[in-house]
Amino acid sequence: MPVTLSASGFWRYVCAALLIVAAMVASPARAQSPDYPRLAHYMGPAPLGDPGLQDYLAKLDWAVVTVWPGWRGAGGVTAEQALRAVKDRSPSTKLFVYVANNEIWDTTDSGDALQEVRSKVDAMGWWLYPAGSSGSRVKSTWGTVHYITNTTSFAPVDSSGRNWNDWFADWSVSTFVTPNPSVDGIFTDNVFWKPRVDGDWNRDGITDSQDSVQTQSWFRAGYRAYFDRMRRAMPAGKMVMGNVADWPEARRAGRQIGEFEGQLNGGVLEAVVGKPYSVESWAGWAEMMRWYRETLAQMADPRLMLFEQFGRIDDYQSMRYGLASCLMDDGYFQYADINGVNGAPWYDEYDVKLGRAISAPPTSAWSNGVYRRDFENGIALVNPKGNGSVTVQLETDYRLVSGRQAPTVNTGALTRSVSLNDRDGIILLRTTPRSRPLPPQRVVVD
Repeated sequence: MPVTLSASGFWRYVCAALLIVAAMVASPARAQSPDYPRLAHYMGPAPLGDPGLQDYLAKLDWAVVTVWPGWRGAGGVTAEQALRAVKDRSPSTKLFVYVANNEIWDTTDSGDALQEVRSKVDAMGWWLYPAGSSGSRVKSTWGTVHYITNTTSFAPVDSSGRNWNDWFADWSVSTFVTPNPSVDGIFTDNVFWKPRVDGDWNRDGITDSQDSVQTQSWFRAGYRAYFDRMRRAMPAGKMVMGNVADWPEARRAGRQIGEFEGQLNGGVLEAVVGKPYSVESWAGWAEMMRWYRETLAQMADPRLMLFEQFGRIDDYQSMRYGLASCLMDDGYFQYADINGVNGAPWYDEYDVKLGRAISAPPTSAWSNGVYRRDFENGIALVNPKGNGSVTVQLETDYRLVSGRQAPTVNTGALTRSVSLNDRDGIILLRTTPRSRPLPPQRVVVD
């Protein structure tokens, strides 16, 4: 979802962001490795200068953060100082700065942080118009003051030979990456598989339908050029990320998205569980997993794919269900408060060290409709929505997670039998670790 980069507008997020710190558990930074569970966070504006937030970010494998030109934290802390504080705690935590190039919030606020960008777009006529290259602009579906930019190669070039994508890629790198060496790359929001509005994308005086195969190809090709430009502008080793939540919809529409294959190092599968519009809500667990695996397979290494779930902060069963589902493949997990006020809760299961995977992502049920994946130090079980309440028998004793939450579940006791409610999941620990790491494998999605 878009985040408005307005200096004044940011303050409406601050109260909620401050509650992120209150929801954190004071514990040492988690050792970073390819081990499981893998954790990440997709966040809006937040007090990055706060040591509590820095502690939280350091416990993650990667996070998307939001700063803006001239950002300063409490006491005049710069963005680089705040991000470096996270890296000092956990050098392997990856940090990506949020940008959005598909639309701009139009405001008369003289303190707006994107004034330079808007002025350039105005001067070059880089907006999307219904027909032609001037006049009224096409509004975003997001809000009444957001307007769409022309992200195709048909946008005009400036005196330096740069179109909108070229210019914004260069601007993003020079603004957020060059002065902040602790940044690991750029995250671009709204990398849709097709445009969500009609407009004259190729500027021939005729409105192009968002449902046209040709229009969709122009749209994706523009993004591919944008990604390429950004990579060339960034130092070696930096990554390109994006919000790719709707990519699987292309398959449902009978379309291909070849221009996007292998173009991103990872991204966010936004709200895959927990919202009325989530794929799990309207299509079930199997389709959700298909979306997850299909999108993950389209990423380039290191495939930093976030599996994002929403729910009540105290709905431990729902959280376990989402986490166990995520563990059925190689993504990174986030459970966000559906009410949007408690920020980033921390759960007992997050502190579990499962180690590396020793079995491939499962494509069929293990027992009684329950799916299982094995790790060096334990196993994950998930009971899909619609399978009903079931009990499964284990081949040996496993230990339940020991923790303060869900006291009837996280008891730390030994068990050889597990009962799972419908739409439930669980992590169990081995009494004797196994060390048989699996070579990297990918599930092929037809």
